[in-house]
Amino acid sequence: YADAEVKPWEPEIVVAVPAVPTLEDYERTVEDVLQECAAAHRYDDIVSACSYAAVPNPFQEESAAILAWRGNVWAWCYGLLANPPAALPTVAEFRASLLAAWPMP
Repeated sequence: YADAEVKPWEPEIVVAVPAVPTLEDYERTVEDVLQECAAAHRYDDIVSACSYAAVPNPFQEESAAILAWRGNVWAWCYGLLANPPAALPTVAEFRASLLAAWPMP
């Protein structure tokens, strides 16, 4: 291309190639879903939501359900990592499948 003559009247053809999601993209999606669950239950974050499960209090049952759900979500995700599908899903598809497999409590 170094010897090619650039002609300003010829448009440059640009092909957009979608970025392949990284492991960090999927992990961030899981964290986002966990935080959204906590926010939906009016907790500051997922750690706060889970912290009420340890001792008797008015939020203990709800907190225990969220804590169990969080563990199941991560176990499901690590299962996918151990046996990844042939074609990686988009982040949106991954999020939808996560919520289908483990709807928020």
